[in-house]
Amino acid sequence: MNKRLHELDSLRGVAAFTVMLSHLALVFPLIWNTAGPTGAAWWVKLIMFSPLRVAWAGHEAVIFFFMLSGFVLALLFFGSGEAPPYRLYVIKRILRIYPPYLVAALSALVLREIFFKGPVPFVSSWFNQSWQSPVTSDVITDHLVMIGSFKNCDFNPVLWSLVHEMRISIIFPLIVWVLVKHERLSLVLPAVFTFVYWLTTSLKFHGHLAFDHDYFDTLHYTGFFIVGGFLAKHRNRVVQMAQQMPKNLKWLLLAGAILAYSNAFWLPYYGTPQLGLIASTLRKFWFQEWITAAGVLVFISFALSSSASSGRLSRVLAAKPLLFLGSISYSLYLFHALVFKVVVTTWGQSLPMAAVLGIGVVLSLVIATLSWRYIEGPCIHLGKVITKRWHQKQTAATAQRVIPIALDP
Repeated sequence: MNKRLHELDSLRGVAAFTVMLSHLALVFPLIWNTAGPTGAAWWVKLIMFSPLRVAWAGHEAVIFFFMLSGFVLALLFFGSGEAPPYRLYVIKRILRIYPPYLVAALSALVLREIFFKGPVPFVSSWFNQSWQSPVTSDVITDHLVMIGSFKNCDFNPVLWSLVHEMRISIIFPLIVWVLVKHERLSLVLPAVFTFVYWLTTSLKFHGHLAFDHDYFDTLHYTGFFIVGGFLAKHRNRVVQMAQQMPKNLKWLLLAGAILAYSNAFWLPYYGTPQLGLIASTLRKFWFQEWITAAGVLVFISFALSSSASSGRLSRVLAAKPLLFLGSISYSLYLFHALVFKVVVTTWGQSLPMAAVLGIGVVLSLVIATLSWRYIEGPCIHLGKVITKRWHQKQTAATAQRVIPIALDP
């Protein structure tokens, strides 16, 4: 269980691809402006208000990313090797997240100045809501600092999640400490964090609190990292339970996981009669996110189980196209929205939109590959070099502490 789990890389790649498909779909007003199934075409109802939503579930994929990050980061501390010191951990985490983020963030600002000529007709308001703000020195500073509270969706709509990811990564060793020393508390904290988030945002919405930041959002999303870390700690037990399950139960759980993962767009169904408190609770996105998290838990657990036994799912996830998607997933997530913004702004009124977005998909994959090759890859390699040198120093220090025992002739 301490080998690299390529199955999880593939899952991350698939999730990143669904984010791209989500943003592709939201370019069309037909998708973005559909308030409910009434009056919509049957195929719109089908893809929007059914479990088929998993194929383009963008926000759900971000929950997937958060839980995977919690799982993978926790393995650094719960694996067989020695846990890295905090300084080394932070350096590696910054190298992993910040350089690609910085290139994507600054690219968004530069591309806005080059290509923005006002709103694009015939596309959704979601597409046109970005690039409206001017680029100022404060905007540049905010994007450089990254972990502060700023309008992180105004130029690239995916940057918001990276801000939360970096904040939570910085404090993640504290989460591990709680998982080790106070496991029962770790089971309660996600609910407490979400409750605090709901309470504060509700009070703000009703005018009882005044704050202009998203730190309570980070508190809420920390819960998903905790759940991912808890799964990492008990991964062997989870694998054993999954392997002992009857086949029919596995299929039933998988179906339930798909329904849970896609719940935000079908439970409760848009247009249903008001159900009072129950309906209003189910329509709260933070509540839906936790239902999505239940589906993610099943997906990760089954991937771990299949990896341990070299099962069918493991072989599917080991396919080269999926592994390729996994390797470029971070860069694909970072750059695809910028590519869509440029190609639609440039060719949206001169070429069929399907062709424009097809070009956008191809260019997104190409740019993500280049980013992996020349930005992500070198930064990851540097992190490995730093880790290797630390281990070498640790080994040398341990050897110096060994006192030789003189033997009598």
